[in-house]
Amino acid sequence: MTQLSKKEKAFNDVVGVSASYVSRDAEGLAKILCAIAHIEDLHLETTKISGKYRDIEYCRTAISDISGLAETLLDAHDNKLYHSICSIGKCSPIN
Repeated sequence: MTQLSKKEKAFNDVVGVSASYVSRDAEGLAKILCAIAHIEDLHLETTKISGKYRDIEYCRTAISDISGLAETLLDAHDNKLYHSICSIGKCSPIN
């Protein structure tokens, strides 16, 4: 596993704090995805995740409609690697 940059670590820390207050069900995952989208440009200075994901309703729909997204978010949450969601943003249905 590669070493995280300072930006990635800060991003993971900030999203992790937000994520610690939500459940691991579909609603909680939608909130985590929304938080990732809001925080991405501030900490990673990238915009790989579409701005549509800043809307919680869009995130709820995405969690139910995009195959594998819930599992990817759970994996990121378990491993505290939220920046990985941004990393796949350009080459997946998340964008």
